Amino acid sequence: MQRRYYLCASCRQGKAPLDYQLGLCAGSFSRGLSELMALLGATQDAFEQATDVLQRLTLVEVSSSSLRRVTTELGALARAEEEAVVVAAWAGDDPEIENQIAADHPFYISMDGIMVNNREIGWKECKVGAVYHTKVDRNNKVRAIDHSYIADLTTAAPFGQPLWVEAQRRGLARASHVVVIGDGAEWIWKLAAEHFPQATQIVDWYHASQYVWSAARAIYGEEEQATQWADRALTALSEGRLKDLCKNLRTHDALPEVSTSLTYFLNNQSRMHYDRYRAQGLQIGSGSIESACKSVVAQRLKLAGMRWNHASARAVVTLRARLKSDRWHQTSRLLSPKRSRSLPAAA
Repeated sequence: MQRRYYLCASCRQGKAPLDYQLGLCAGSFSRGLSELMALLGATQDAFEQATDVLQRLTLVEVSSSSLRRVTTELGALARAEEEAVVVAAWAGDDPEIENQIAADHPFYISMDGIMVNNREIGWKECKVGAVYHTKVDRNNKVRAIDHSYIADLTTAAPFGQPLWVEAQRRGLARASHVVVIGDGAEWIWKLAAEHFPQATQIVDWYHASQYVWSAARAIYGEEEQATQWADRALTALSEGRLKDLCKNLRTHDALPEVSTSLTYFLNNQSRMHYDRYRAQGLQIGSGSIESACKSVVAQRLKLAGMRWNHASARAVVTLRARLKSDRWHQTSRLLSPKRSRSLPAAA
């Protein structure tokens, strides 16, 4: 294809205006090819594998470094867009709300962290947030549906704002009952209190039961008595008799593991009314966020031998969170010529 190309006499940078009219991104990749490169870069096990899949699908050969660059740049554009929405929201402008959840469904927010090997600073925690709601199926089981996610390699405090924006986008203001589920980490409850003060806070049942089993094994080892003691303790916890469980733990709190479990239950006793939660039809497990940590982060960033630079890791987790939130169409629009100025100009 031949077209006119103009060179600036001052800065010596050039461009072909027709490229912008036809949707060709600078750097010689079309919008469609750039989208496919970024999609494969975010979903395949490695950038090298993504280039091989791209060639098999399209017969177009690109280098793994080019594919990495395009993936990172789209992720950076998506990250910048999300940060702009957060700034606007805190300035008083309401973020755009899509896919609002019906007010009569319980509205859930869950958070967790997963470690990623960072080339510059070693292992760093990636924060992951999930927003979803539940429904009761024909077998009277509470099922989580309509998930959306955010993820970022950041500390706890700045993670709260984008999580609130995502919850707001999903219809937080219209929800009749808001629930925050977590594993008991202090940072989760701090963010919940700051950004979702109306929420019912629930400690994930599985993590609570782990502390029961830890105490049981500390007291009785691997004997049958440990299983019997744990079963009785879990029954008490399930039936809302946390005081009975704590009273029992105090008789053995000279053991470090038992003392740790007792502290955990005392610190989280207001979040462990499991009998009440079940009666209200609420979910008491954090399986949704555990799954999110695996699908959004671990399946791409924690394969054998992987070490990431900070920018690439942030870009990829952003794209994966967008993709698994059914927001790829919104993300791919960022590749339009007007939004592609961060890409290098044609030489």
